Amino acid sequence: MRGSVIKRSNTWYYRVDVGIDPVTGLRKRKSKGGFRTKVEAEAALAKVINKVNSGTFIEESKMTVEEYLDYWLNTYCKANLAPSTLKRYRELAKTIKKYLGKTKLAALKSTDIQEFYNELLTETNLSSTTILKVHRMFHTSYKNAYSLKLVTSIPTSAVKPPRANKVDFTVWDGEEANLFLELIKEHNIYIPVLLALQTGMRLGEILALRWDNINIPGKSLAVRNSLSYIKNEIIIKRPKTSSSIRTIALMDSTVKELNALKKKQLLLKTENKIQYDYVCCWLEDGRHMLPDYVSKTFQKLIKQYNFKKIRFHDLRHTHATLLLQQGTHSKIVSERLGHANISMTLDIYSHVLPNMQLEAVRKLEDIFD
Repeated sequence: MRGSVIKRSNTWYYRVDVGIDPVTGLRKRKSKGGFRTKVEAEAALAKVINKVNSGTFIEESKMTVEEYLDYWLNTYCKANLAPSTLKRYRELAKTIKKYLGKTKLAALKSTDIQEFYNELLTETNLSSTTILKVHRMFHTSYKNAYSLKLVTSIPTSAVKPPRANKVDFTVWDGEEANLFLELIKEHNIYIPVLLALQTGMRLGEILALRWDNINIPGKSLAVRNSLSYIKNEIIIKRPKTSSSIRTIALMDSTVKELNALKKKQLLLKTENKIQYDYVCCWLEDGRHMLPDYVSKTFQKLIKQYNFKKIRFHDLRHTHATLLLQQGTHSKIVSERLGHANISMTLDIYSHVLPNMQLEAVRKLEDIFD
């Protein structure tokens, strides 16, 4: 029998099995007393059993926000997120736990969370973009808690986080990009820089690129994986979004440089018996080139040659900006970058659009002149 009623002293109470606890995996039992008669206790029990049978019964969790976030990160997130994303989530969770960690998950109200965001915005050095990331992660975690029936509502749904700051970045023009490539041609990060500028790939995607991902005759490459380095461990796995898995057409000059590197690696393979599976690796032994090394070396070379300071990731932005300035359709740019949709591309590179409008007007003048 799922439940029973029992008399204690002068009152009645019920005890009922409400299923498996999704967190502990153990069976859960609910009990409630204080009923004056057996009939009242049986009626209350029947309501609970009906909710359990229909899947609508929810017993709010006694877990704190901190306990739940740790559980969520170590189970759902660890199994489903890229290592770099999981690392970022853990950092964002620290901010939540610092302010709200001891509060019961089921007791937290929308007003509490709104005040928390307001305090982050006015009393800390966190940007509105970072606070928005905190909100998005917190909201995702609460949706998971709701699906597990640990809470009866999702308080983050009624909260208004601050608007994110516009993405701010600096790019090189075509002359700067070409000159930099010429100056570093003999350096070991030449190919990573070349690929970032000429394909728009992310650094992790470049470092995970294998020779069997490149179609030399077809002048294209396939982005299939991304490399990250976390806690002294190299992790290579599929990108987190399906749009990041893509095929990129290559320029003749890019194919030429890749061919030259391939020949160099084949020669060293014959001489030193080294296997070169990856495009960007150490020629001495075929080891992976790591993201931190490439980024830091890139900054040293910028300083050495007195170039305008940009991040390695801004080479990807440079690629997109140059294409848009040349009149390339935003859909093509979006596909090359692996964006989820065109609106994302247009939002990031909206600074390019005014100049494109002027160019469009000039072309119209040529037509109707």
